[in-house]
Amino acid sequence: MFGRWLVVFSALLVGCQQPCGEGFTAGVDGNCYEAPAAEDESFWASHGEFLGDITLNHVPAGSWTMGLDESDEDWDSSHLSHEVELTGEVWVSTYEVSVRQWIEYMGYNPAEFWMGEMWAQEELDDAEHKPVHSVTYDEILAFANAMSAHHGLQECFSCEGEGTEVSCSITVSPYACEGYRMVTEAEWEWAAMGGEGFTYPGSDEINDVGWWEENSEMNTHANGTKIPNGYGLYDMGGNIREFVLDWFDMYDQQPKVDPFVFPEDGEWPAERGGSFACRSPELRVNRRNMKGDYDRDMHSGFRIARTVTEQ
Repeated sequence: MFGRWLVVFSALLVGCQQPCGEGFTAGVDGNCYEAPAAEDESFWASHGEFLGDITLNHVPAGSWTMGLDESDEDWDSSHLSHEVELTGEVWVSTYEVSVRQWIEYMGYNPAEFWMGEMWAQEELDDAEHKPVHSVTYDEILAFANAMSAHHGLQECFSCEGEGTEVSCSITVSPYACEGYRMVTEAEWEWAAMGGEGFTYPGSDEINDVGWWEENSEMNTHANGTKIPNGYGLYDMGGNIREFVLDWFDMYDQQPKVDPFVFPEDGEWPAERGGSFACRSPELRVNRRNMKGDYDRDMHSGFRIARTVTEQ
């Protein structure tokens, strides 16, 4: 029950220079953050255990400059720098959602529809904690709804059909919905930064934190085999590209508060973090990706998130 949030914070409570006062919790970056309301004992008691051993880490609110400076070697016009503020806290899954976790909530392995049943089963037998891939944007929204329904929370999406034939739409602002969802693009970048100043999520040394084209042997690896970033999140750079909830749109330089791009306002689903087959720039905390005009591939997965709300 209540022990769930203790697990969630196990990667975070390293301690401040001075003890945090009542109502605050210590972050690995040495700062004290206001304890989130969702750690309330009665909430976690009613929520129940996650299937597949999913765990969540707390990411605080904050503000920063999103994008890249024009002097950066990886800059292009889709990375115009601008000020962003996230006013709310969010729970973010410690690891990319795994094949086993997907099957627990959804009852099927999406890789079978891309790789074939035999190859998908061989991959699952090799490491059930590898990140799920070959999922579509709509299937991920259906997964989020399945988690919300299982745990008695508001569903954030309207879905019709099931399995690989599901079609979903976004019916409420992600920041306002209490149920499960993907992180927004801004939340992803803020979470990947981890309260630190590294080039990659958790280090300036890419091989410490990510599986990419030069060390992956062109395959995914089990979650959590590299070091985490400052918020205790693993594999935010490399291993599998991560869908975010936003659709891809060009940045402008106007300040933003809780930004989000609805599907009707973007080109294609946006992604972040790079995969096992990507070059090093794609693993940067502030580098953008775009899914493109195809539904599924073995390079794309996701991590689950939930807005911290009072219970």
